[in-house]
Amino acid sequence: MTPEEWLKYIPSVARRVGRGTRWLVLRSSHGVEDITLAETTLQHDLPPLIKTALLGNGGASAQALLETFARLLNPTKQPAQLMPTGQPNERLFSALVDVLKEAKEWAIFLDVQAFSRSFIGGVRPVSPSSPSRPRSEYTRSWACYVPISFNELLEWGQQFRIPLSPQMRQFYTFVGGALDEYTWPSVYGLDRLRRGDLYEGLYRNLQQQLLLPEEKVQRLQDFVVLSDSVTGDSAGFFPSSQGELLPEREENPIKEYPIYEWVAESAEFSPLANTFSEFIELLLSGEW
Repeated sequence: MTPEEWLKYIPSVARRVGRGTRWLVLRSSHGVEDITLAETTLQHDLPPLIKTALLGNGGASAQALLETFARLLNPTKQPAQLMPTGQPNERLFSALVDVLKEAKEWAIFLDVQAFSRSFIGGVRPVSPSSPSRPRSEYTRSWACYVPISFNELLEWGQQFRIPLSPQMRQFYTFVGGALDEYTWPSVYGLDRLRRGDLYEGLYRNLQQQLLLPEEKVQRLQDFVVLSDSVTGDSAGFFPSSQGELLPEREENPIKEYPIYEWVAESAEFSPLANTFSEFIELLLSGEW
């Protein structure tokens, strides 16, 4: 695809381009000449991390590029330290890794105004089990932000009082989260993860009509939404279950959060998955 076609292909990308942000599309197979041309176009050197990752990837899989990003973003970490769960991504997030490995066409969408907000996206491979299944413009493609460094994750957790579990830390240092709930893999980036956003954005104004019990209001105010479904339900977790004042540091024995679903129709919380990785598999396999 041409850069123009790529920018139109992924709906989430098209919306951002429509807001006036300048983007540069770098294909997975770009070499030294392509990078030089990109720098000439920008009149600015590309971030060393992106140049090193592209040139070192050699057109390999999107999974390989993202893992290269993770290593470059965390130069003091050993490979094992990038897996705080002790399990490789292939085992922990198998549905995600399968798509990233098999994607035949993908590109880096470089935000030239804020390099850290760049993302990677591409074409989703057709499943052998359902090759003729119709796909919407959203499900035909995937896009996620570039990985986040461990230091950035720790700073973010402390700023917003949301200790991330080991599985969550491993996820966001592999992929930075999706651009929105419609674009696969549909798990929000950190810019969308806030305590009580569901309550503040919707239920606070409806409280007089709904008369939600105080206990439920308190849970909604603590709830962090990871993704929303097309039916209006939300999946997320409760940070306070780790201890309200527990600072997030690598040495803390933070447990995995059980994931709950907020069912809008009944205005009730329902258990959804035992851990974050179980929820990811439910979400990406289409079971939620």
